[in-house]
Amino acid sequence: MHTHTSAEKEHCGSAASGGAAAVHSELNSDHSTAWENSGVGYSLYSCEGAQQREPYGLAAANTGDGGDVTVEVKEAHEPAEDGGSVGLIARGRRSLLRQRSFVPSTAGPQRVTAVDRDAVPLVVEARRSVDEQGYSLEQLWRVRYSLIAPIYIAFKTAALVTLPLCILCFSDATKSHFKAGSLMAVVGTSNTKLYLGQQISGSIIIMQGAVWMILWGTFVSAVGATRHESAWWGLAFAVVVLVSFFTNFRSRRVMMSYSIIVMQLMRSQGDQSVSTAANAGADLLLAVCFAMAQAFVPYPLLMSRYTDEKFKAAWKQVGTICTDVRAGVWSGRAFSGNVAAAEVACDDLTAVAKGIPGLLFFISYEPFERSLYNQLRNERLTLLQRMLVILNATCTGARLFTSMSSSETREAQLQWKEILRVPVDEYLHALRSTLAELGESLEPATTVRRCPFELLQSKKDALLRALQSCRAHVARGDPAAVDAPAFYAFLYFHLLLALQADELHTFAEQLAAFDPRRYTSTWRRFLEFFFLDFWDDFRNKLLGRVLLRTRDDRRTFKEGLKLACAYTVAAAFTTKLNSEDTTDTYFFGMSIILGMGLPTVSESIEVGVHRIAGMSFALVIGYIARWKTFNFVQEIAVVVCGSFMALCLRDSTRYMHVAWYASFIAPSAYGIARDRITMIARVVDCSFAVAAYFVVCTMMFPINPYRVLWNLRSLSQMRMADTVTTLSSVVLLPMSAEVQDIVIARLAIAAEHIRFINGVLGQSQEWVNICAKEPALIGNPFPTEQAQRVQLLLQHMCAGLEIWLFGLQLLHRPRTTPTHPLIGKLMDAVRPLLTDLEVASRVVFQDLIDAVNVPLEWNVEQSVRRFSDFVLIKGKLDAAFHELHRDMNIAQMEHTRRAIAHLGEHSAQEGMVNKSFIGQRTENYCIVHDYADNYSAGHTINPHLYHSVDSMQAEVRERERERDTAPQQQQQQQQRASPTQTSSQPPAGTPLTRTFNLSFRAPAGNLPIDVDVTAFTIIIASVAALTASLEHTVPFTTAINKFLRSRYDANAFTVREFFLCKK
Repeated sequence: MHTHTSAEKEHCGSAASGGAAAVHSELNSDHSTAWENSGVGYSLYSCEGAQQREPYGLAAANTGDGGDVTVEVKEAHEPAEDGGSVGLIARGRRSLLRQRSFVPSTAGPQRVTAVDRDAVPLVVEARRSVDEQGYSLEQLWRVRYSLIAPIYIAFKTAALVTLPLCILCFSDATKSHFKAGSLMAVVGTSNTKLYLGQQISGSIIIMQGAVWMILWGTFVSAVGATRHESAWWGLAFAVVVLVSFFTNFRSRRVMMSYSIIVMQLMRSQGDQSVSTAANAGADLLLAVCFAMAQAFVPYPLLMSRYTDEKFKAAWKQVGTICTDVRAGVWSGRAFSGNVAAAEVACDDLTAVAKGIPGLLFFISYEPFERSLYNQLRNERLTLLQRMLVILNATCTGARLFTSMSSSETREAQLQWKEILRVPVDEYLHALRSTLAELGESLEPATTVRRCPFELLQSKKDALLRALQSCRAHVARGDPAAVDAPAFYAFLYFHLLLALQADELHTFAEQLAAFDPRRYTSTWRRFLEFFFLDFWDDFRNKLLGRVLLRTRDDRRTFKEGLKLACAYTVAAAFTTKLNSEDTTDTYFFGMSIILGMGLPTVSESIEVGVHRIAGMSFALVIGYIARWKTFNFVQEIAVVVCGSFMALCLRDSTRYMHVAWYASFIAPSAYGIARDRITMIARVVDCSFAVAAYFVVCTMMFPINPYRVLWNLRSLSQMRMADTVTTLSSVVLLPMSAEVQDIVIARLAIAAEHIRFINGVLGQSQEWVNICAKEPALIGNPFPTEQAQRVQLLLQHMCAGLEIWLFGLQLLHRPRTTPTHPLIGKLMDAVRPLLTDLEVASRVVFQDLIDAVNVPLEWNVEQSVRRFSDFVLIKGKLDAAFHELHRDMNIAQMEHTRRAIAHLGEHSAQEGMVNKSFIGQRTENYCIVHDYADNYSAGHTINPHLYHSVDSMQAEVRERERERDTAPQQQQQQQQRASPTQTSSQPPAGTPLTRTFNLSFRAPAGNLPIDVDVTAFTIIIASVAALTASLEHTVPFTTAINKFLRSRYDANAFTVREFFLCKK
C-alpha cells in the first residue's frame, strides 16, 4: 500500500470538519489511474510506466462510522472547453466520474484524455433485468412515429385499392365484365406508393405495359397465331428477345411479362377477336387509376418535401462531421472515437448523396413542382458531392495526424491548438449556422439573405490567418524540436476544414447571380424528360443493338436470350399443367420472372424465395377467406384485412419483402382457393418458374459477380496509378510560364481520371453487396468486411488524389507576378522523393491487382518485400518534412528580409516617412536578419522579439499586396478607357483556382508566396495521406487473396482418392 509522504500531504492539503474532508487538485496529464483500497477509503493515483506514482491530490477522511469515505477530485485550475470541469466523487463502494466537456491543462509533460462515459462503477451491473426476453411497451412507444407511415399507406391501399378491386373482380354482378379480373387486384395493390412522384412513375410503367399488351395482343390475333401451336411458341420466344433491346424503357420487364400473359389469356379462352387484348389492357388501366386515386386521398405526400428534408439533414450532418473530426484531432489520442464516428457518418452521408438522384427523378413526375426547383436541387447535390470529397480527405487527414502524433511532441501541439482554439471554434460555429440555414429554403434570394455566407468567409479568413500565425510561431522555435510531419498534417487538416467555406462561398455567388433564363423551362423539360431523351437514346443505340457492337450490347442480347428461355419454359409448364381447366385465367405462374429475372444468381434466388414464401402466406389468407367464412362480405373482409396486415410489414426489413408479395397475391389467391388442387398447382407453378430461371441463369451466359468486382477494382487502381504518374509528372515540370500549357493539359487528364475512378467506385459498391449474397459452392465465405474496408480506403485515396490535383492547380494558377524562388527550391527538393514514391506506388498498385487477378501466382513473401520498399520510401517522405520545414522557414525569412530592405529604400526615396521610421525598419530588419541566421544555425530566438516581427511582417504584407495589385488596377483603368478590350485576368472575387470539384480563396492581404506555401503544404500532406491509405489497403487485400485461393484449392480430393477413402 502506498504511503503518503510529507510532500504529498503538503501538495494535497487536508481539512477536516465534522468527520468529512474535501480537497481540490489539478489532474496531471495523460496518466493512467489506479485505485488503492486503504481499508477505509480509496486513493486515486497517476502512473507513468515504472515511474514513481504521484497522487492526484485526493483527501480522504473517515466519517466517523468506520465505513464511508468521501473523496473528491476536481480540476480547479483548468478551464474546460465549454466551461465544464471533471469531478470525481467516491462514496463507500462506488465512484462516479462525471464529465461535461474536458480539455486538459497545458501544465505538465502530457495531457489527460477525457473518459467518454458517464460513470465508472466499481461493480458492473445490468441496467435491466437479465431474465427479460420479450418486447416492452416502452419500446413500442418510443418507435410509434416510425410505425405511422407504413400503417397509413397500408390502410389507404387496403381501403381504396384492394377493397374496390376485389368487389369488382369477384362479385357475381361485375366479374363477367373483366377479362383480366384476376390481375386487376394484383396490379393495383402492388403499384401503390407512399409519395406522389413514385406513384405517378410506377403508374406510367404499368400504363406503358398495358398499351404494349393491347398492341401485341392485337398483332397476335391479327396473324392468327393462336390457331398454330408452333407460331404461338415462336412468337412467345421472339417477343421477349425483341423487348429486351429496348433498354431505355423502364417498363421493358413489364412488357415481357404482359406479352406472355395476353397470349396465354387468348389461348386459354379460345377467343380470336381483337377486342380480347383491348379489354385486358383496359382492365389493367382501371387498376392503375385506383392506385393513382389513393395517392391524392386525403392529400398527396410530395417527394419534393421528403427530398428537402434529406438535404436539410445532410447539411446538418456535414457540420456534425466537421465538429466530430475536429474533436478527434484535438483529443491527442492515437485512436479517437470521434474520428471513427466521423468516418462512419461520412459513409452514411455518401450513401445519402448516392440516393438523392433517384429522389430527384421521382420529383420530375410531380405536377405541383416547378422544374426550376429540381434544377436548383441538382446544383445543391453537386455542392454536397464536392463537400463530400473534402470530408473524405478531412477524415484521412485526421487519421494521418493522429497516427503521427506522439507523446513527446504533445506539449508543442498544445501551443498550436491554443493559437487556433478561438478561430476554429468560431469558424465551426459559423459553418454549422450556414449549413443549417442552407436547408431551409430553395429560393436563391431567400437563401442568400438568410445564410451568413459573409460571416463564414470572414471566420475562414481568420482561421487561415491563425494558421499563418501558427506557422510563424513554429518557425521561431528550434527546428529539431518540431515534429514536422505531424505539424504539416495538422495544417493540412485545418486547411481542408477551411475549404468547406470556399465551396459555400462559390455557391453563394451562383445564387447571387441567379438568372431564371439560364435554366430549362418547364415545357422544354417536360418534352425532354418524357419524349426527347428517350427518342435520342433509342436512336443512338439502335444500330449498336442490332450489330452487337459493344460489350453492353452483347450482354443485353445474352440477357434477352436468358429471359426468353426462362419465360418460354415456365409458360409451357404452366400451360400444360392447367390444360384441362380452360375457365381459369390465372396463367401467370411464369410472371414471377418479372421480379426475379435479374442478371446474377444471388439476386434472382433471393427474390424467388421471397415470392414463393409470400405466395404461401397469401394462399393461407385465400383459403381462410374461401372456406372459413359464411358470405361474400366476410370473404372480402378477410382478404382485405390480410392484405392490410401484410402491407404494414412490407418495408420493415429486407426479409419482410415476403410480406409485400403476400399483400398483392392475397386477392388472386382468394380467387383460386375454390379448389384445393388448384392452390397446390399455383405453388408448383411458381416453384418451377424459380427453378427454371435458376438453371437458365446458371447455365446460360452466367455472370461471375466476383470477377465483375475485381475488374472494377482493377480499373480503379489502374487509373489511380495513372493519376499518380500524371500528377507526379506535373511536379517534375519547372515552375515557368513556358510549360503552362503542358501543365494544364496534364491536370485535365488527371481530372478526367478522377471522374472515371469515382464512377467505377460507385459501381463496385453495388457489386460488393451482390458478392456478399452470392452462393459460394466452393471456397471460403466471401470476406465482406475486408471488401467493404478496401472500398472505403479506395474512396479516401480518390479524395486524396483530388486534393493533390487541387493543390497543383492552386500552385500553377494564373499569375501577375513571377513565382517566388522559394517555391522552385521546395519543388526541386521534393521532386526526387516524389519520383521514387511514384515508382514504388505503381509497384504496390500492381501487386494489389495481381492479388485478385492472378491469386495463385501472387506470393505473400514477394508482396511483403515490395511493400517494405514502399514503406521505406514513405518513411523518407516523413523525414523530408523536417528538411522542407527548415528550408521553407529560412526562405520565408529571407523573403521578408529583402522585402523590408526594399520597403526602407522605397520609403526613403519617396520621402514618405522620416528618419525614425527608417530606423525602426532597420531595427526590424536586423531582428529578422539575426533570426534567419540563428534559425539556419539551429538556435532559438528570443521570444521578446515576437511582437515587433509580427507587426513588421503585417505591414510588409500590406505593402507587397498594394504593389502586386497595382498592375491590376492599371489594367482596369485601361479597360474603362477602352471598353471593347477584354481582360485575360479573372474578375475580382473569383476563386484563385477551381478544379471540377474544388475552389480556394485566399484571405485579404495574403501575399502570393503565402498562397504558394499553402498549396505546397496541401500537395505534400495529400501525398502523405494518399500513401497512408494505400498502406492500409495491403492487409485487407491479403484476406481477399486468401478467399480467392480457396476457390482454386490444390489440396482437394481427386476422384480416385474419393473412392479410395475409408472410414
